[in-house]
Amino acid sequence: MKKTNNKEIYKRLGLTEKSIEVLEDLKAREDKVTTNKRAFAKRIETINCLLENEAKYGILGFISLFLWDEYKGVFEVLEINSGKTLCFTASKLQNTFMFDIEKYLKKLKEDIKDKNNKEIK
Repeated sequence: MKKTNNKEIYKRLGLTEKSIEVLEDLKAREDKVTTNKRAFAKRIETINCLLENEAKYGILGFISLFLWDEYKGVFEVLEINSGKTLCFTASKLQNTFMFDIEKYLKKLKEDIKDKNNKEIK
């Protein structure tokens, strides 16, 4: 780790130096850009949204499982009712993966809209 602060972040959160640099770069580019500032802001907002809602939706866990299992060519799913682990070839589940992400993001968007409507009232 290059920076003392980053060492502390790594100890607390497990973020690598590269991950910290990427986040810093995203924020710096957002601050510098004069046109299309919203496109850069959306990236930071997306990261915050995913992290803040991980406990409720588990989207990061789902993405993590898919990406890591994709490398070994197998997608493992824990069947809730039986407790068995089911294995599928990852390539066959790409459409399912994207459908699930779309479903989770749609639900998240609805929840945020509902929350905002409640705050307005």
